[in-house]
Formats: sequence, C-alpha cells, structure tokens
Amino acid sequence: MEGEIAESQRQRRKQEYELRTLPGAYAAVNQQRAACDKELRALQEKKSYANNNLAGATWETSISAEMTAIATRCDTRNRELRDDIETVRKECQALGGCK
Repeated sequence: MEGEIAESQRQRRKQEYELRTLPGAYAAVNQQRAACDKELRALQEKKSYANNNLAGATWETSISAEMTAIATRCDTRNRELRDDIETVRKECQALGGCK
C-alpha cells in the first residue's frame, strides 16, 4: 500500500511539473523577454529625440548607458530563468516525465 501511495505522489508531482510548473517557467521567460524588449524599444525611441548638439549628445549617451544596464540586467535574469527551467525539467525527467 505504501508503494502505491508513493507511486501516486510521484505521478501527481510529474503531472504538476508537466502541466503547471514547466509551462509557467517558459511563460516567465517569454514575459521577461517581452518586458525587456519593450523597455529597450522605449529608450531607443527616446534617443531619436536627442538634438544634434552637446546637450542632445549627452542625453543620448545617458540613454545608451541606461540601455546597456537594462540589457545586462535582462540577460542575467533570462539566464536565471533558463537555469530554473533546466532544474525543473531535470526533476520532471527524474520522475519519468517531460520528455
């Protein structure tokens, strides 16, 4: 009986990974990527308003630095989310799922 209970729990965990956890992790990556793209596009648009003078050049440089910081932050977060996906996928595979 304990074996049946353990197997039932394993199947339930496998289903949870396959139906909720892994799809949620992939969705988080997509949402993160979309948010970063939106943020970078907004800054790129701001750069187009820079005047062709010293103040405009300074402002454009500032925006470029901000874009670099955002790109770095987004890249780091995307790697963290991808690592999370890999961990979940391995756990799910250990349970016999997520092929």
